[in-house]
Amino acid sequence: MRSQRRPSSVCAGIPEALLAVGLLAAAIVAGCTRSWVATGGSGAAVGPGAAPSPGPAGEPAIELPLTARALAFEPTGLAVVAGRRIVIAFDDADPGVPHGLVLYADASRAEELARAPSIVGPDHARFEIPALRVGRYLFSCRVHPRMQATLRVDPG
Repeated sequence: MRSQRRPSSVCAGIPEALLAVGLLAAAIVAGCTRSWVATGGSGAAVGPGAAPSPGPAGEPAIELPLTARALAFEPTGLAVVAGRRIVIAFDDADPGVPHGLVLYADASRAEELARAPSIVGPDHARFEIPALRVGRYLFSCRVHPRMQATLRVDPG
């Protein structure tokens, strides 16, 4: 009759230790805020019908909150003054649902100005875009194109 070897207490504890480390790492990553810069994010003012020009040097960005909840953006309209960098503080409040942002030059969606990676809710990310010229812009969800919010840029 062969005796069965039982793992030592050190070996038996390895899977639990790895699980604990993995859960800790996941919690740390989930708590981090990711940020990205929009395509063409040179810091120059952009917008339809005009050549880029530099925005005011050293001025802080304007932060605007935007939330994806129940397959809709809240608020549906945002407003800023021209010439300032913009940071979208984006919250995906839909558990298990991916959302991402695309910024278009206007409602026709013919000219994409910026695209951000999708996140899966609940999660938060920061989306920085360069200064925009006066006009009306459109945010749309990368995954759910019917989700929309407008961005109005007013004269400074």
